[in-house]
Amino acid sequence: DLLGRTIRISDPDATSTTPTAPSIRLQIIGIVADSLNDGIGKPAQPNIFINDGLSISSQLLYLVRTQVDPQPLISSIGKSIGRSVAVKGLHISRYTLQDVLERTDVWRQQRVLSALLGSFAAIALGIAVLGLYSTISYLTDLRTAEIGIRLALGSSRSHVFWLVLKSTVPTIAGGLIVGIILSFACRRELFQWSGPITNDTAATPVAAVILLLTALIACAVPAIRASRIEPSKTLRR
Repeated sequence: DLLGRTIRISDPDATSTTPTAPSIRLQIIGIVADSLNDGIGKPAQPNIFINDGLSISSQLLYLVRTQVDPQPLISSIGKSIGRSVAVKGLHISRYTLQDVLERTDVWRQQRVLSALLGSFAAIALGIAVLGLYSTISYLTDLRTAEIGIRLALGSSRSHVFWLVLKSTVPTIAGGLIVGIILSFACRRELFQWSGPITNDTAATPVAAVILLLTALIACAVPAIRASRIEPSKTLRR
């Protein structure tokens, strides 16, 4: 357990790294989770948070979280910091986190890549829905006579609807299972190509749910149309 232990930190502005160089001893009072502090696409680096009253660096960084748009508050926050830190020649740089990200090349690349992957995913989803709808519609048309006879013999329209919809379950389930297996099998390769975009563990379940819902909607349309078949017209054919 690291809590309560003491560590020694050298002054980053000191020119000497000998044991007699200026340093300060600090007691560990808490441990926080890792954060991306060395760029978006790089692993987290060791980081220490200290009391701002301990002057061991010529630079201080304040992070302020707001519940509203931070842009109008930047000026007043800078003035408050300037009044609290009585240092002559103090230079205060004020910017939002969005400003920092937009100046980062990796961030811009990830945004473009996210847009491309999102577009490809939307196109693939549309093609899948169209193909599934066309296939189920064709198979349902082949069973028109059967459905007409079932309705003529007393089957309810809700029974016909669920009969057609249940016939699509093996197709939908098989596609989802294969897709989930391939997504986990290719996760490492995708991560090497696109970085943290594809390293979200929640992306696969969310995508599976979206695919399931769209597939059910695509299959429900032919099922509804089948349940509205008029037995008299069907049997005359």
